[in-house]
Amino acid sequence: MSEPIKIDVVYTAEDYARGALFITRRKWWVRYFFVIAAIALWGVFGMAYLLSPESGKIALGRNLIVIFLATAIVLVFGFFNSRKTSNRALRRRFQKQIDSSPAMQEPKYVSIDGQGISSTQSLGSGDVSWAAVIEVVETSDDFFFFTAKDFAQFIPQHAFADDNERSRLRAILREQFGEQAKLLR
Repeated sequence: MSEPIKIDVVYTAEDYARGALFITRRKWWVRYFFVIAAIALWGVFGMAYLLSPESGKIALGRNLIVIFLATAIVLVFGFFNSRKTSNRALRRRFQKQIDSSPAMQEPKYVSIDGQGISSTQSLGSGDVSWAAVIEVVETSDDFFFFTAKDFAQFIPQHAFADDNERSRLRAILREQFGEQAKLLR
């Protein structure tokens, strides 16, 4: 095998927030939570309409526009919240964590080779064998190495010096995982 890829990684609050959101949004119900909530809202009102006496049906019928507007607000708020606010709030929380943690402030020296990923810093070190990695996913911003269904170590694309290093990593990942590695190129 060729020489290991050695990179220095300094994670930012934006990196941590982006990584956390990617891992969380892989679950289908998280992506569609507000649509599910709107459907549930319509279901509750539909059941109330069907099970209510005639006078209740008239009252619910008059409030149909309110029900429609409430559903629209839930959907719009959900879309806005999941795309914008969550990322901003997560960045703030991660920035507080970085500010309070010496380990998160210093760079990690990462070495990637045919055996796995090794990282060291002055406060500790760790190794992940390729046998422990169950899934590899490349996004336009990061490489994710899942060691459990909902847990991954990741390396931001900006940590690599150039496209040559990213290409070398893809070659290692293809050798280890074949077509199961979800790579962009």
